[in-house]
Amino acid sequence: MILRVFEDKPSLGQEAAAQAATTIRAAIASRGLANIVAAAAASPYLIVQLDEACRNQQVGEGWFPTLADVPKQAISMSVRQILKAGEIVCVAPDARKAQAVKDCFGGETSPMAPASILRTHPNTTVFLDTHSASMLNPSLIAACATAQ
Repeated sequence: MILRVFEDKPSLGQEAAAQAATTIRAAIASRGLANIVAAAAASPYLIVQLDEACRNQQVGEGWFPTLADVPKQAISMSVRQILKAGEIVCVAPDARKAQAVKDCFGGETSPMAPASILRTHPNTTVFLDTHSASMLNPSLIAACATAQ
């Protein structure tokens, strides 16, 4: 797994988009097509109930103007389906993600830290900003940054 940490969200977004574009171009060049998964069992897609905290987060991030506008359900993808991808690009910016990022990289792979399963995939790059990476051990960041 490769871990990249950026000082700000625009830099993080630009680099993540650039890597995704490079991966897509390489797939098209080698196979003539690219299978793109934009979004965690038997069916790759799941209907999930969004709790109030999640719905408030959607408003706070500016995706919806009010809580009443946020759907109570969403479509997600199973972890099994995500792990079938040839390459996984994960973007997790902002301080509110710091605990989840720490849980992902600390300890055992566990359903209590769903993103920890990404450590088992041979071709995963995780893009973080300094805020979301703030709870990580600096030696882990350095080791994962040079894992290429």
